Amino acid sequence: MLSQEGMEIIEAAVEQERRESAHRVQPLNTSVVYKNGKFCDSNYSVMAGLEPIEVMQAALTPEEFVGFLKGNVIKYSMRARHKQGKSAKKDIAKAKRYAEWLVKLDLKMPIKP
Repeated sequence: MLSQEGMEIIEAAVEQERRESAHRVQPLNTSVVYKNGKFCDSNYSVMAGLEPIEVMQAALTPEEFVGFLKGNVIKYSMRARHKQGKSAKKDIAKAKRYAEWLVKLDLKMPIKP
């Protein structure tokens, strides 16, 4: 169950994204857009100044968020074993990033994407 604060953060982020997307020109057949003076992938765009990981941390309970991070460490570690080259290295880097975030969380340090 989401906390009231988490719901408010998500609602504000969705509303901000809705307002910004009304003024965005998006090229055909691509998710790359020009936003805030730079090109970015709209699938991973910052919403209301927050990265998706920050929204999840605010919206989920501490136990749910730890489970999310652990699940991603497992997922990317397992995926990397079935890949080679750059693809494997990308998944290893992702698993490492989620593991580092788990350590930071345990040390009560903020997660900065």
